[in-house]
Amino acid sequence: MPFFSVIIPSFNRADKLGACITSVLEQTFPDFELLIIDDGSTDNTREVVASFTDKRIIYTYQENKERSASRNKGMSLARGRYIAFLDSDDVYSAHHLQSLYGAIAASGFPVAMIKTRVNYIGKPGYNGKDFIYTGSSVESALQFVWKKGCQLNSVCVHSDIGRAIFFPEQFFWFEDIYWALLVVRKYKLIQVDIVTVDYKESDIFSLLDKNYHKYLDNCIACIRSLEQLHGAEFKKLLGKRCFDIKVSELYLGFVVKGAVKKRRILQGFTYLRKAIEVCITPKLTGKYIYYTFRLLRSYITG
Repeated sequence: MPFFSVIIPSFNRADKLGACITSVLEQTFPDFELLIIDDGSTDNTREVVASFTDKRIIYTYQENKERSASRNKGMSLARGRYIAFLDSDDVYSAHHLQSLYGAIAASGFPVAMIKTRVNYIGKPGYNGKDFIYTGSSVESALQFVWKKGCQLNSVCVHSDIGRAIFFPEQFFWFEDIYWALLVVRKYKLIQVDIVTVDYKESDIFSLLDKNYHKYLDNCIACIRSLEQLHGAEFKKLLGKRCFDIKVSELYLGFVVKGAVKKRRILQGFTYLRKAIEVCITPKLTGKYIYYTFRLLRSYITG
C-alpha cells in the first residue's frame, strides 16, 4: 500500500486542475496514490485527468455534494498510511510529501495531524506565510486552530484518523476548521516549519455579489453545530463566550472586507448590528467603534 493518499476534490476547475495534478506527480517522495474526486463537474475535468497516464492517479466521479462529501469519499477510498489534502486550484512544492514524511518518521510514525506551512498568495497581512504552531498540549492545539485556522493543503493525518473523523457534509464554509478542531481535540498536532504549499487566496467577499447570505448563514450554522455538540468542552478550553465571539467576528469580517469595499453601507450597518447583538466584550467594543467609523467615512466619501 502507498505511504500517502493525496485527496484532491474538484468542481469545474479543469483550467487549474492540470497544474495541481502536476505538482503532486513531481513530488520527490514517490510513494503515494492520488485520489481525484470529481464533485459533479460539468466542464472537461474528466478529460484533463485522462490526459495524465500515471498509474498512481485514481479518478472518481460523484454527483455534486460539495467539498466535505468529496473529502469524505476520498478518505473512504484511501489506501495510504497517511492522508493528505490539496485543493484543485493550489499546488504543492516538490518537497511537500518528503517534508511530511521526514517529520512523521522523526516522530515515530504517530497517529497524529502533521502540518507544514503555506505561502499565501494575495493575502495581505500574512507576509507570504501562515502561522507556526509551537505548543504541545490539547489546549494549545485547539487554541491555535480556533484562532489561526488550519490550511488543509498543508495537512496530513494518519489513516486511523481519516477512518474515525469525517467532514460535516451539511456545511461548506468553516467545515475545514470544524474537522481540524475535532482532530486536534483527540490527537497530537505536529508542526513542520517549512513552506511547502502555494495557496491562492480568493476574494471570498465577492460572494456579496452572489449568494453571500447562503455562505454566511451556513458558516454560522457550522459554528453553532460545533457548539451544540462540543460546547462544554470547547468553552472550558477556549473561553465561555468563544462561539459568540467567533460569530461576531464573522459578521465584522463582512462589514469591512465586504460592505465597505463593495460600498454597501446599509448592509454593513446591518452586519454590525448583528455582531453587537451576538456578543459584546471590551475587545469587540473597540472593533465596533472602529468599524462604525469606517462605515460612516465610506458613506460620507461615497
